Amino acid sequence: MDPVVAAFGFGTIVQLIGQFRSGRQSSEPDNIEDFLKWLEDHNNEQIKKYIYQSEKIADGIKSVLNQNRDDFLTLLNDIDGRLATLLAQNNITKHLALAIYPTAGIPDQAIEILKWLVNSPSSDFIVHKSGGVVDLITLLQGGGSMQPTERQYILADLDKLADLGLLTKSYTPKGTEKYSITREAERLVKGLSK
Repeated sequence: MDPVVAAFGFGTIVQLIGQFRSGRQSSEPDNIEDFLKWLEDHNNEQIKKYIYQSEKIADGIKSVLNQNRDDFLTLLNDIDGRLATLLAQNNITKHLALAIYPTAGIPDQAIEILKWLVNSPSSDFIVHKSGGVVDLITLLQGGGSMQPTERQYILADLDKLADLGLLTKSYTPKGTEKYSITREAERLVKGLSK
């Protein structure tokens, strides 16, 4: 397989499906045969060959093409914004991501929480509130706590991390907010240290 296709296969295919679907009339049914022909017409032979090599990929594309077009295009816009937020944390892609999405950056406080959690013996923490404002974050395993530097924004920062899939949010039996780190957060933090 071509190294470019291997490196960008999923993202490229999703992007091309988006271009294909947005350029068609909403009354036209979308099917894989038309998509493969469109790929050929738009000089994407390598991607077309890549799709032909895997029945699972072709089935996945058929499934996407069967989804509501507007819902799919909305999903692509959401993915685009999330991707820009993640890429705004990388020195190589930061300027481009912020040029296209000026609000894409993850706040410094949120990054510090992720770093703290990745480097701790715990994968979970709870928040302690006083008067509706978080004043302490406590690890559930191994002890340790952290005071937010920007208490007024901490809940918004934690919600943003959860929306990006970097934390999962749940509740303890007593109803206290509990956050857990995800693999994606660990990858992001490791990428920041490069």
